[in-house]
Amino acid sequence: MAPSPTPLTLLTGFLGAGKTTVLNRILRDPGGRSVGVLVNDFGDLPVDGLLVESVDEDTIVFAGGCLCCQIRDDVPRAVHRLLDRPDRPDHILVEASGVANPFEVAKPFAALAPAIAVDAVVGVIDAERLVALAQPDGSIDWADLAIDHVMAADIVVLNKVDLIPDRLPLARRIVRDAVGRARLLEAVRGHVATELVLGVGGSALPLADGSRGHRHGEYESWSFAPEQPLSLEAFRRMVRELPTAVIRAKGIVYAAEQPETRHIFQLVGTRATVEAGGAWAGEPRTAIVVIGQRGALDLAELERRFDSTLSAAGLVASAREPNLAGSCD
Repeated sequence: MAPSPTPLTLLTGFLGAGKTTVLNRILRDPGGRSVGVLVNDFGDLPVDGLLVESVDEDTIVFAGGCLCCQIRDDVPRAVHRLLDRPDRPDHILVEASGVANPFEVAKPFAALAPAIAVDAVVGVIDAERLVALAQPDGSIDWADLAIDHVMAADIVVLNKVDLIPDRLPLARRIVRDAVGRARLLEAVRGHVATELVLGVGGSALPLADGSRGHRHGEYESWSFAPEQPLSLEAFRRMVRELPTAVIRAKGIVYAAEQPETRHIFQLVGTRATVEAGGAWAGEPRTAIVVIGQRGALDLAELERRFDSTLSAAGLVASAREPNLAGSCD
């Protein structure tokens, strides 16, 4: 007898919405399930895979492009790699890149029946950024882009609601007007009850694209991976002064002051945090990806700023280069 379809949940959301935080929350309390994870990165370093707390042989990290255009053909093989394991997972979680078109990401999974059944598309959105950017102030309508990334969702997680207590009704109204059919959950620091997002009974998988199209080419990323540790104090000062052209940055930091501790770096808009994340599971390393609108990042200036945080003066051994993987031309 053929095994029953394995349920699959797709996590989508714009840059910095909190998808990896939601993913980690679920992995900490999977409700008695064994969970296989697929993580897709935008950039030449697999940073999201490093930030996921339960990375092991059940986690497959795709780096160097967006799931919906450059590695779409690998999606079935990746899923079947998990399903062919002797200890096949009870559930599969897929975290899509923050610049991926969610409708395009969802399409390959519809063709994987009966091996899998799409349980839900869960879209995560940053409530604070949503209301702050509701009035466009540049060439790209950022509020609309954030909404684009949850348009395919059966469930919308309105994250970071604690940051906008007075403007929460506005955030709710924006989401409801755009994605009225979806279930709306509100979260602080990505905390959602597992039973509300896993095993919910099947997705409608809306494949008609209601977004403004495929916009990967509007972004570029730059990576920083030095061989020596950084000065934590200098790094914290530096990230507070990064230019506004940096839309999103994230990664792990190997700090000279606390070499035994892995530090997690997150930057979304004007918010930046560098927090201790526990002991290293392997060799200490720094791996950071910076994302911005194509042509807006001064790559030489980014290099100078990040190199200034190296703890050993005069020893610059970072591996960095602009990544053009976001182009779908």
